[in-house]
Amino acid sequence: MKVSIIKDIIIHPKKAFVEITENEKEYFEIALIVLGIQVIVGLLEFGNNMSLLVPENEDKTIGSQSYLIIASAFLPFLTAWLVLNISKKLNKTQSNFKRVFSALQFAVIPSLLLGTPIQAIVLALFSESINMENLFGTMAIFVVITVPFGIWSIILWIMACKQSLQLDTTNVISVAILAIIITAVIFIPISILLNGSPIQEGWFEI
Repeated sequence: MKVSIIKDIIIHPKKAFVEITENEKEYFEIALIVLGIQVIVGLLEFGNNMSLLVPENEDKTIGSQSYLIIASAFLPFLTAWLVLNISKKLNKTQSNFKRVFSALQFAVIPSLLLGTPIQAIVLALFSESINMENLFGTMAIFVVITVPFGIWSIILWIMACKQSLQLDTTNVISVAILAIIITAVIFIPISILLNGSPIQEGWFEI
């Protein structure tokens, strides 16, 4: 793997995705490592957020951490599989799972490298002063800072799909919407079944 691929994902993403999708066997194992890092980072962020919102609800926090590990590890595989197979059905795409999965995983690298540290710094700065009176104002600041990284991730995700599936933007968006709907139908009922409804279970007590 060329070390410069990390720099290219940030500065020249189109060039990077061409490289990844033309050499998916080389990058697939790296994509699995990225997934592992993504799961760990997501778990740490979840723990920090829940300690602020529901510090007394330890049992539900532990249970949801276990669910988060399983769901976040499985979701990227399901997403890549859905995107690939929906594309094949709708657009007769000639691609393969490793190509799509690798491209989609490399698309999250900028967010992991840049967005995650900034989120951690913001939480560290505000965590001591957060209470129910200023919670929503503090969260608004947090959202304003982190939203650009979310938009950046979406753009990279679309570029990854376009290159790995060889589709235009309109078709990629259509495929993404269908994949999101199917994923929600699968995961939301399972989440409620295992964790209960956050409102009914008293996760957020104001």
